[in-house]
Amino acid sequence: MPHKKFRCPIYGATVYLVWGTNKDLADFLSKHFNVVEEDPSPEIGSVSSEIHPKANVEQFILYTVNKNYKNNNTKDEILVHETFHLVKRIFKWIGLSLSDDSEEAWAHYQGYWYSLFKNTLK
Repeated sequence: MPHKKFRCPIYGATVYLVWGTNKDLADFLSKHFNVVEEDPSPEIGSVSSEIHPKANVEQFILYTVNKNYKNNNTKDEILVHETFHLVKRIFKWIGLSLSDDSEEAWAHYQGYWYSLFKNTLK
């Protein structure tokens, strides 16, 4: 169950990057969130979020499901796509919608997560 936990440096949320197979994802969700998925999604990537029940802190899970992820030529496209969803969820949580006034914050924050995840998956 390959994964890494990150702390959102500005907003205090927890972000998990999970990669591997569908079974890896199901095992991670079961162990860390008591979520049982009989048939985990066959998607190659997704972002989900939930409020931590004890700490009342938002937790975000970005996962990519691909057996050979580290050797996959589409890795960058998946990370760009999924980090956009991650930033959207984090900014929705803090109340910052995408607009002409906020687009630079969105772009920089997505770049931060993309670089962090890409370096993790090297």
